[in-house]
Amino acid sequence: MSTDREPASGDPSGRADWMNRAANHRKTHLWRRPSLAERRRERLLLEWYGEARGLREIEALRSQPRPLAGVVDEVLRGIGLQDIELFDRVCREWADLVGADIARQAVPVSFHGGVLAVEVRSASWLYVLNNEHRDEIRGRLQRFAEGRVRDVRFVPMGRYGR
Repeated sequence: MSTDREPASGDPSGRADWMNRAANHRKTHLWRRPSLAERRRERLLLEWYGEARGLREIEALRSQPRPLAGVVDEVLRGIGLQDIELFDRVCREWADLVGADIARQAVPVSFHGGVLAVEVRSASWLYVLNNEHRDEIRGRLQRFAEGRVRDVRFVPMGRYGR
């Protein structure tokens, strides 16, 4: 048994980890069947304890199911839901944040790692935004996003395949 990672159920002995069916973790429902090693472990326990007690031991050694709300929260944290919400707010308020003239020429296209990428329609506007308005726009965005936007990157049109 590998002890590189912490047992799933918090059992310090590692017994629960030993019985987790992790080999086919990407499969679900009827397609989720135990691997060869998992079947061997379960068969060993059934032979050792007998049918009735062996099934109870197998069940007792497996990790407990987790509440769905916890799993959903974990997935949403993994995909960066807060970043998606912030990006949506910035897109909705873009014209008010930067002004109507700039909003017609530049559109936010992504937000990742605290950096807002803004696609600019022409090379001359790209130059102007980078050299004259960058600090002002970054400051407005930082105040609007309470510091979660660290930087603004202006990119030429077509860079993001729009």
